[in-house]
Amino acid sequence: MSKIISNIGFSESSLPLTRKMQFKDQLKLNYLLYIKIGFIIFLFALPLIIFAIGNRMVLNYYSLDSVSNKNGAILYDLIFGILKIFGFLILAFGLSGCLRIYRNAIWNEPIMFKTDFLEGIKRNSKRFLLIGLLMGLFFFVVNFTFSLTSISFEDNTIMFITFILALSLF
Repeated sequence: MSKIISNIGFSESSLPLTRKMQFKDQLKLNYLLYIKIGFIIFLFALPLIIFAIGNRMVLNYYSLDSVSNKNGAILYDLIFGILKIFGFLILAFGLSGCLRIYRNAIWNEPIMFKTDFLEGIKRNSKRFLLIGLLMGLFFFVVNFTFSLTSISFEDNTIMFITFILALSLF
């Protein structure tokens, strides 16, 4: 991106008037920074994504008609549910570091990526880990309850609707 030099000095009228304009201005000025942050968040979300895909693959195996013993599905769903809680914690840890970088970018403060990321972890990690733990536990309870009832009952339409409503709350 090329820098455009203006002949007009700074004035208040040249500042973005709305949040939407400020957001577009930030994207133009810090595009590569937001790409880096997105990549870092993707790396911290990767364990959660892997655990979710693994859980789905195991449940797909147990949903086959050729598999007669469905008890292993509950055990594997429990194991992957606990692993997803750890995935939420890892994601929350990464988000706590990225929050500091977002804050500095929005306030137009200088950004030193590694230093600000570590400072964000130092300042925000306790709150984010607590939120990640609560989200992981809620997701675990809702998902495990739905999986248990879907294996146990033939007609689980009401439980499916309850599951969708609980995930919407999530």
